[in-house]
Amino acid sequence: VHGDIYEGDWENDIANGRGKFKDISGMEYDGQWKNDMQHGYGTEKWPDGANYKGEYLNGMKNGKGKFDWADGSWYEGNFVDNMLEGIGFYHWRDNRTCLLYTSDAADDTPCV
Repeated sequence: VHGDIYEGDWENDIANGRGKFKDISGMEYDGQWKNDMQHGYGTEKWPDGANYKGEYLNGMKNGKGKFDWADGSWYEGNFVDNMLEGIGFYHWRDNRTCLLYTSDAADDTPCV
């Protein structure tokens, strides 16, 4: 897409290894790539101030990571296919924190 920028390792004309990507909307990713997808450890930042630091698998957040929302709240724990999944901590911007457990991506256990 015009306006997107990738700087980093290439193999067979696709991103493989370490690299930085910035799309036209201002989203940035810095980390590992495999077969032109985020794969391994990386950081992702959005123009609104949200960011993610953690593990990726085949272009999706998978494994351990921390997501910070622009409003100051954050989640640190496990991700599966870009969803909060398993055990993690959710922290609201008013400093409340809870242990969050989700056994299924469609069945988030609420924190109150």
